[in-house]
Amino acid sequence: MKKIFLTGASGFLGSYVLEKLLQSSKVIALIRSTSNLWRIKHLIEHENLTLLQGSLSDLETLENIFKNRDIDVVCHLAWEGVTNEFCNEILQVTSNLQSSISLIQVSSKYQVTQWIGLGSQAEYGPYNDIINEMFCTNPTTMYGSVKLAVATIGSQISKNSNMNFCWLRLFSSYGPKDYPNWMYCYVIRTLLEGKSPKLTEGEQKWDYIYAQDVAEAITMIALNGNVNGIYNLGSGKATTIRYIVELIREMINPSINLDFGAIPYRDDQVMFLQADITKLSNAIQWLPKTALEEGLRKTIDWHRFLLD
Repeated sequence: MKKIFLTGASGFLGSYVLEKLLQSSKVIALIRSTSNLWRIKHLIEHENLTLLQGSLSDLETLENIFKNRDIDVVCHLAWEGVTNEFCNEILQVTSNLQSSISLIQVSSKYQVTQWIGLGSQAEYGPYNDIINEMFCTNPTTMYGSVKLAVATIGSQISKNSNMNFCWLRLFSSYGPKDYPNWMYCYVIRTLLEGKSPKLTEGEQKWDYIYAQDVAEAITMIALNGNVNGIYNLGSGKATTIRYIVELIREMINPSINLDFGAIPYRDDQVMFLQADITKLSNAIQWLPKTALEEGLRKTIDWHRFLLD
């Protein structure tokens, strides 16, 4: 049974990854003392889980964790400032860059065989095309720039130590337990309250992947242990925001009006976002399983349960 070190376990995607990994692996999860564990409270007593409190910025803590545990795989999902209001804040550098690099360095020092990091489509910058991994990177935010920096530096460190380094550029994810300020969560909650959500025209076409499909891909890479390179992680399909919102409305209350156009597009609005996932699919024989309609229904049911 592999021993896996996981960061970000209490976050949205991290909670799904933790649950999936525990089915077949021993997991050591590092959490901050201030972390809210509501997403993983049903897993805390799992026999395969070791929860440790500490900070990724504390190099001594990382050294003490790794030197006596023979960790096989690292899954790095922790990241501060993932929502739009923080995308150009300096915390992207001060909180994320050095701590991520330190984790890679410690991992290579203690002979971890597979390192997995969660990057972002923001590393590419805007493209009006289906994006594959050969596209040039041109991030337009501090968030995307720091993600790209970690990928670049981490890849070089890993090459020098013969550690497998897998960097997953995630496109838009969704599902139960997500942060409430994302667009689709706002739409669901507003409609469940019987109100009309205020929206842009909704012409954007985005690639949405269900959280459990993300966890499945990461787990497969962790268990494989021999995956190198940069890979897109998405559904491989783009859908208009208007269609997604109308679908949610039909599932909740078809009689509620949708206020399309009430909000103008941002100056930096991304209008087209679709991943080519061929490279990842070929590498681990993986494809997303959850249709958009199914995933949205599960997400709506979860929000409805919270409001009841």
